[in-house]
Amino acid sequence: MNLARQPLIRRLASVWRRWSLWALLGVLVVALLVTLVWLAGRYEASQVQVRLDRDTAEAVGDIRSGLTRNVQSLQALQAGNPSPGSWVFDAAPMLREHHEWLRLEWRDSALGILAQADTPFSAPVFERMGRDSAQTDVALACAKARRFSGPAYSTSYFLPQGEGIGIEVMDLCLPLATAGRTTGYLVATYSLPEILTDLVSRQITRSQEISFTEADGTRLALHGSTQRGSRVFTSQQLLDLPGNTLVLRLEAPRGVPDVFPNVLTALVAAMSLGICIIVAAAIHFLLAYKNRGWRWLWFLLRQAAHRPFQAVDGQREHAFAGQLLDQLDRWRVAPVFLGQRVEPGGLRPGFQQALEPDGTGFLVPVFDAAARA
Repeated sequence: MNLARQPLIRRLASVWRRWSLWALLGVLVVALLVTLVWLAGRYEASQVQVRLDRDTAEAVGDIRSGLTRNVQSLQALQAGNPSPGSWVFDAAPMLREHHEWLRLEWRDSALGILAQADTPFSAPVFERMGRDSAQTDVALACAKARRFSGPAYSTSYFLPQGEGIGIEVMDLCLPLATAGRTTGYLVATYSLPEILTDLVSRQITRSQEISFTEADGTRLALHGSTQRGSRVFTSQQLLDLPGNTLVLRLEAPRGVPDVFPNVLTALVAAMSLGICIIVAAAIHFLLAYKNRGWRWLWFLLRQAAHRPFQAVDGQREHAFAGQLLDQLDRWRVAPVFLGQRVEPGGLRPGFQQALEPDGTGFLVPVFDAAARA
C-alpha cells in the first residue's frame, strides 16, 4: 500500500511545485486589480465629497451676503424721517422684491408697532396666531440688537397656517438710533424656506438638497428634492448670525456605484490583466519546451532587433536605416570630414565628392557589401 502511494505522492508534489507559484501569482494579480478598483472608487467618492463641501461653503457665503444686503435695504427705509404712511408706501415695493420677507414692522423704543406691511405673495402669516404669540422672540432679538448696537436675529419658531401646514420663521431686529439714543426698531420676519430658495445660487440647489437644521439634526426648512440613491453624500456647516446659529446641510444622492468607477480604471485593469496573461503564457512556453523554448526566444529577439536593418527585396539600402539616413542627408553643406562617404565593400573615403554640396553626407548609408545583392 505504501509503495503504491509513493508515485501518487510524488506526482502531487510535482504538481504542487509546478503550479503553486502560478496560483500565488494569480492571487497577487487579482488582489492588485481589486485594490486598484477599490482605490479608484475611494478617490471618486472623495472628489464628490470635496465638491459638496465647497458648495456648502459657497451657499453659506451666499446667505450671509444676502442677509447683509437686506440690512442695508432696511436702513434705507428710514431715510428722510418718514411718516408711518409713507413708510408703508415705501415698504410695499421692497416686499415685492424680497420673497424671503414675510412682514416688515416699524416699532418704537417700547416695541409698540407704528407701521407694518405684509408680503403680497401670501396671506398674512400672523393672521391665525396673532403677533403677540411671538412677542417674546421679538423682545429677545431687540434686546440683543440694542446690546450689539447692530442687527440681531431671534431663534427660529414655527407658525401654523391654514390647511394643516406651517412655516418656520425667524425675526431680524435692527435698532434705530438718533444722537446715540435708541428711538425705535425695524423688525423683519424671515421665511427660512424662502431664504434657501432666493438667497442660495440655483446652480447649487439644482441637483442637491439643501436644508436648515438644528444642532440635534431636527430639520427646520428644506429646498430642492432629489431622487434618493443608494448612497447619500452629506456636508454641513454652521451659519453663525448675531443672536442665532443655524446649521446648513447639503445632501447629494448618488446611484449604485459601478464595478469600475470610470473608463480609465477599467482600461488600466484590462491592460494589467492582459500583460499578466501574456507573461504567464510566455513563461509557460519556456518551461514546457525548456531548451528549445529559450532558443526560440533568442531567435525571435534577434529577428526583431535585425529586422529594421535588413535590405528589402535585394535593395542596397536597408529599410529603416535608409529612411533614417535620408533624413540626415538632407543637411546639404557639412564640414569636409563629415561629407566623405564610404562606398560599400571599400575602406577608402571618396575625397572627390567632398567639394560637391549635394554629395555630402553625415552617416554611411549602407553597412556592408552584402546589400549589393
